[in-house]
Formats: sequence, C-alpha cells, structure tokens
Amino acid sequence: MAAHEAASILLVCAANVCRSPMAALTLRQRFDGLAAVDQVRIASAGVSADAGSPVCPSVSAFHDDPEWREQAARHRSRVLDAEQVLGATLVLTASRAIRSSVAGALPERRDRVFTMREAAWLAQGFVREPGVQGADAVAALWRH
Repeated sequence: MAAHEAASILLVCAANVCRSPMAALTLRQRFDGLAAVDQVRIASAGVSADAGSPVCPSVSAFHDDPEWREQAARHRSRVLDAEQVLGATLVLTASRAIRSSVAGALPERRDRVFTMREAAWLAQGFVREPGVQGADAVAALWRH
C-alpha cells in the first residue's frame, strides 16, 4: 500500500445497527489520539441492512461519554456494496456466515476479510515497527 493512500477498516454485520456500529465506535474511541492510526478511516455496513436505520439502544447506552453518544446518535445503517469492500484495506465481520457472504461475493478480496475474532487472534504478537503509521500500519497488520 502506498504511503499516500488512506487506510480503511470496514466492519460488517447483518443489519448494521448493533454489532458493526459497536465495533466501529469502539475502534474510533481506541484510535483517538494515536498518531499511528489517526488517518485510518473506519466504516460499517450490513449485508441485509435497512438503509437509514438508527443504532440499537444498547449501543447508544454502552458508554456515558458524550462523544460516544453523539456518534451513536448520528449513525444510520448502510447496506454493504462491492465498492465498500473493494475500497477497504481490511474487512472485519461479525460472524463466519457474514465473512463467507462477503468473501463469496468478492473472492478477489477474500484475503482481506476476517471475522473480528479471527483478526484478534491473528494480531496477537503484532508489533508495529517504529515510524510505520496510517495506511502502512494497517497494511502491516494485515500482512501479519
């Protein structure tokens, strides 16, 4: 991945109102203030979403943090499309069934599609090299 390209992580579940928005909000919160990943775009979508639906109340109430609540309130579900997957550096899914659906629809991207659990397991022991940031940091994690 070229240094000028922005990295992106796409989180995918079924309806894009609970699991993938929760993961996206959590990643945004964890990435906040980390220079190595401050330019990483985080998005979410659902394979069978009703476009425009609000996030579920459990996600909204998960944190008392005003920024979390504001971002949760702004969330509207999106239907997954091929362009989102093709543009993503890394695609994390909520389940094996969702992963199979995404990888089956775009087999040329299957090497970038993992369940969230697989990604966490595969990332164990990953240490980012000093100076590697943004898109390159996400690409290094993907290669790991």
